[in-house]
Amino acid sequence: MTKSVRLLESAFVKVPVVAGHLKPVILMPAGLLAGLPAQQIEAVLLHELAHIRRHDYIVNLLQVCCETVFFFNPGLLWISVLLRDEREHCCDDIALQQTGSKKTFIEALISFKEYTLSAQYPAVAFPGRKNQLLQRVSRIINNRHQSMGTAEKVCFFTGMAMLSVVLSTAAITQLGRHTNLKIIRLMCLQKAKISSYFL
Repeated sequence: MTKSVRLLESAFVKVPVVAGHLKPVILMPAGLLAGLPAQQIEAVLLHELAHIRRHDYIVNLLQVCCETVFFFNPGLLWISVLLRDEREHCCDDIALQQTGSKKTFIEALISFKEYTLSAQYPAVAFPGRKNQLLQRVSRIINNRHQSMGTAEKVCFFTGMAMLSVVLSTAAITQLGRHTNLKIIRLMCLQKAKISSYFL
């Protein structure tokens, strides 16, 4: 990385957060750094630096814009959740590649989750899905990427089929309009030739 990244502690965050792009900052929960071993802190920092290096802020910005405009579309919201999960998985893989220790990284994830659960704030504030930590840890241990379920595959292929039908219909309609315009122009030209012949 060519940018310098600042590391700050904040009482307003409960999990590590990356903020900014031109001058990126990693915000850590206040008091947490003192209670973790250096290896675990390094693993989590590598994960956050991976977000900065991959320019995930751009994808996140586009996702938020799409979710705001198409808030009524369940397919887009489902894909957006999958993208967020895959973004975390990619950063997990980069951090694991650098540290070379699955155990240290998993212990760091568990330590952060324990800190989050011990914090006093309402349950509605918990980010992500209920089993997200379990899925991440299971994926790291088993070296297995989560595949789509049967219902998700059916929804995906049905959506793709519907999209292809809509695009095909639009293309055929446009082609028909273009052909009709050509026929009308030819008829007008023929009428003009016939009328000029009689004149």
